[in-house]
Amino acid sequence: MTTVNAPRPRIGNSTVWTGSEMIIWGATNSRTSNLWFVSGGRYDPIADRWTRMSLGPSARRFHTAVWTGTRMIVWGGYFSLGSQYAPDILNTRALYDPSTDSWTPTATSGAPPGRYEHSAIWTGSEMIVWGGYAEYFIGSALDGNGGRYNPPRTHGRR
Repeated sequence: MTTVNAPRPRIGNSTVWTGSEMIIWGATNSRTSNLWFVSGGRYDPIADRWTRMSLGPSARRFHTAVWTGTRMIVWGGYFSLGSQYAPDILNTRALYDPSTDSWTPTATSGAPPGRYEHSAIWTGSEMIVWGGYAEYFIGSALDGNGGRYNPPRTHGRR
């Protein structure tokens, strides 16, 4: 695999498969680092080529992402510029469209409480998130709830 234009090494990123490309986004360069990425890349295995992505929503790691068939939805995770033990737990989401290399933030109304290291799936019409941690400290309980998000359709697409 080529490394030309590949994203920097990272931990806690999200990855989706579009049917023809792998998209990776977000994360940090280590578990204890304050170097956070709002960048990513798209890898085409047939052409063995990386394409850089436009900068995304607020930095985060241990978030989830799903592929809708036309766009990637990124949700949740955490971010911290200070101590890794006092991060901001996020409930924000954004849509990435590789055909235009653009991001669209979405409203948080109706979103479940922020969390990280949760699970997410795409049902064919909505993203469902479940579980994860809602607080960041040793011994914190898993969050035993979830939420659903049905993104707006784009013109001329399904």
